[in-house]
Amino acid sequence: MNRSAARSLFKTPHARRMARFGAVGVFNTVTDASVYAGLVALGAPPLLANAVGFLCANIQSYAVNAHVTFRGADGRVRLSPGGYAKFALGHSLSLVLSSVIIFLTAGSLGPYLAKGLAIACNFLVNYWVSARFVFADTAERSRKASDAP
Repeated sequence: MNRSAARSLFKTPHARRMARFGAVGVFNTVTDASVYAGLVALGAPPLLANAVGFLCANIQSYAVNAHVTFRGADGRVRLSPGGYAKFALGHSLSLVLSSVIIFLTAGSLGPYLAKGLAIACNFLVNYWVSARFVFADTAERSRKASDAP
């Protein structure tokens, strides 16, 4: 892909939103991985450490993505217990997926590489769930506002 094609790609609202989601995801990944590594270092089983790290990063992810990635076209942020419940439910798929990956690979790859693999696999799943399920109304309003003349 040449430079002008890459620049054109990132001019779309969807691509910019996905890039912001990725940047927020780096922050969340640091939280998740730090909690995971700390608990494993203290002797916690990898699956328990994964669940606790996931929960910490999940709460952070909802708040930061609502402010940065999926803020309404009017600039309003809509945080609510119901919104977080949808977010947590939708992202529970990621917890299941990452736990399966860690369960299947920690013995052969070690707990840290297994966690890295799980994180990499979850990026697209998390974005899809957030854009299509959790923040769908906000993302749609933002898209319509950016398409308006």
